[in-house]
Amino acid sequence: LFGYAILAPQNIVKLEAGFKEEFDKVRKDGFTPDEVSKAKKAWLQEQNIARANDGALARELATDLFFSRTMSFDAEIEKKVEALTPEQVNAAFRKYFDPAQLTIIKAGDFKKAGISE
Repeated sequence: LFGYAILAPQNIVKLEAGFKEEFDKVRKDGFTPDEVSKAKKAWLQEQNIARANDGALARELATDLFFSRTMSFDAEIEKKVEALTPEQVNAAFRKYFDPAQLTIIKAGDFKKAGISE
């Protein structure tokens, strides 16, 4: 799980608070069925688009070859993702995402903005 943002350095505190607030909200309330549906659809479309790109397809085939898999493996993963329910997604998020283990990496000229870390 990762996230990133491009921002003015003076907004770093607000951004960090916003990320934590959103993570806490998802842990408490979960993703909505609409959010899960849209995320699955977007991920599946991304997989199809990647296979239409020669370079991406070559990387996928090489990865599958390295791990002794075929494209059937990829198709099975896609079927499993497509079948996920919001309850399953939320249970997995709550099980595997621990806010205490969150690592935040910041890069920029924060001194110029008067911010010290």
